[in-house]
Amino acid sequence: MPNIQRTATIALSVTLLGVVPAIGRPPRTSTPHKIVSKLEVLEGKAGLPGIMTPQVPCATVQLGPIDNIHNSQTYDCDVAILGNIDNHSDFTLESRSGNIVVYGKVDGVSTAHLIAAKDIMIAGKVDGRSALWATAQGNVMILDKIDGGSQVHLSSPW
Repeated sequence: MPNIQRTATIALSVTLLGVVPAIGRPPRTSTPHKIVSKLEVLEGKAGLPGIMTPQVPCATVQLGPIDNIHNSQTYDCDVAILGNIDNHSDFTLESRSGNIVVYGKVDGVSTAHLIAAKDIMIAGKVDGRSALWATAQGNVMILDKIDGGSQVHLSSPW
């Protein structure tokens, strides 16, 4: 059995502006790509060696109001809730590499568990006997009041 020595993987970012070999025509837009090394394939981090795989930029995921929803969701990007977490909801949301912003309030005997790799911001209040657990590697901000017999549990290294 050969002795395999692990070395650091170097990833290069390039922009394709010429002809795409597989289809013989120019791409519609220039897309950043990552050159995949054999070591990344052996470690299960990428597809085939030498193949260029797209690095898709991470756009903000926008969710509508959370109303009487009992659910758990995980994303790799920033997440924005464009409304309230309300009406007896039990909702868990995780952003593995970004921020979480709730543009409404947490209300109506709801429970929200928010976990973010960066910051968490609640633009409205936490009210109506609701419970909020917010765990962030950055800042945790509640821009309005905590009222109505609600509970808030905040965790941050700051």
